[in-house]
Amino acid sequence: MIDLSAPVFTCKNRMGRIILSGMEEIFSNNEIFSIFNETTQPESKETGILHQQELDLSFETLPQVQASLERNYGLSAGRGLAIRSGRSCFKHLLREYGHEMGLKDLEFRLLSLPNRLLFSGKALDALINHHTDVHTTFKMDDNYMLWTIDYHRVNGTIHNSKSVCHLVFGILQEELSWVSGGKIYRLEETHCIESNDPCCKIRIMNKPIS
Repeated sequence: MIDLSAPVFTCKNRMGRIILSGMEEIFSNNEIFSIFNETTQPESKETGILHQQELDLSFETLPQVQASLERNYGLSAGRGLAIRSGRSCFKHLLREYGHEMGLKDLEFRLLSLPNRLLFSGKALDALINHHTDVHTTFKMDDNYMLWTIDYHRVNGTIHNSKSVCHLVFGILQEELSWVSGGKIYRLEETHCIESNDPCCKIRIMNKPIS
């Protein structure tokens, strides 16, 4: 029987490249250059972010990317584009880490849907905690899947920061759709650092809406 505990990751950090690959499916190279040119990551401007083989794209940079999207495309469109980028990111994440996460094993496919949701949530939680400086926790009860995202490991002095949760929303949307065979789940952000909450919290109903 498959072990429902979280996997332990040992491979090299490539989360930055995965995030960029997801964005490349949504934006042109010129648009990506413009988006990142507005961030405060000077090495990206000097070396060319599209050509870095091992890209250290930290969660400290992502709020600036989100702000850049909103300035260039407007509030609603910028957040929508971040969600679309997140959905694309999950496809690359699955390709890069799917076997190590246990999501491509036959045992996983034979689990009931609630156990697939539990296992995939724990696997994604372990991946984020291992490969980024942000701290997440995933829990699942009889009614909800609950995500807590604490960015203060990245920057302990975050105040009025733009949330990166729109990209995270997209990743979670695509993960839930993939695990469930195309079903749609309701995601609700109940707390957010953009509203001066100490961390972001996302609540997802266990039962799909369609």
